Amino acid sequence: MQAENALSCCVVIVAAGRGERAGSHADGPKQYRRIGGRPVISHTLDLFVKWPQARHIVAVIHPDDEALFTAARAAALPARGRLTVGRGGATRQQSLLAGLQAL
Repeated sequence: MQAENALSCCVVIVAAGRGERAGSHADGPKQYRRIGGRPVISHTLDLFVKWPQARHIVAVIHPDDEALFTAARAAALPARGRLTVGRGGATRQQSLLAGLQAL
């Protein structure tokens, strides 16, 4: 397949939830808990940053998680201008809509 015909797409990562069913609230949202020494969200970001077909990535986060996301993003590979951060809503559906609108 020639480069001009290669598949490309956009990715929306909905990470605005509180993860209340995933253990103690004191541990924070599950997407910022560490696995393998890094926040879960940084593993997710790396996966899509490495995927050449991902033309643009939108991460939708909770409005209160800016500092957590910034730290997690620093642990991930650089997105080289392909990453936009959106703010989630009260429900997963509202957060997904915010991500789609950010595209």
